[in-house]
Formats: sequence, structure tokens, C-alpha cells
Amino acid sequence: MTVENDETEQEKAGLPAEIGLILEAIEREPVPERLLTLAVKLQEALAKRRAIEQSAHTASQINQNREI
Repeated sequence: MTVENDETEQEKAGLPAEIGLILEAIEREPVPERLLTLAVKLQEALAKRRAIEQSAHTASQINQNREI
């Protein structure tokens, strides 16, 4: 794939070419094991928080429907 094709694909995805190129450079960088471990922990914590927020939102909707 050429740089021109990469830029076209990124623009179709809604990314300006420059940002896409920077993201690709970041993806090619080696990542220390500790950073990967922390990233996984962060993803897990965010997923738990989203689940709790969704449960609270669902419970709120159920309570509102009961009041109607």
C-alpha cells in the first residue's frame, strides 16, 4: 500500500492524513511490558465503570416507567 493510498483510506475513515500517519508511527513503537499491563488494567477498570453506569441508567429508566 502506498502513502497516498493510506492517506485516502484514513480520510475515508474521517482522520486527517497527518493524524493517521502519527498514529501509525505510534503503533510501530515498542511498548514496555509494564505499560501494557497498566493499559490492560485501565481497560478493565473502564469497562467495569461503564457496566455500573449502564446498570444505574437502566434502573433509573425502569423506575421512571413504573411511575408512569
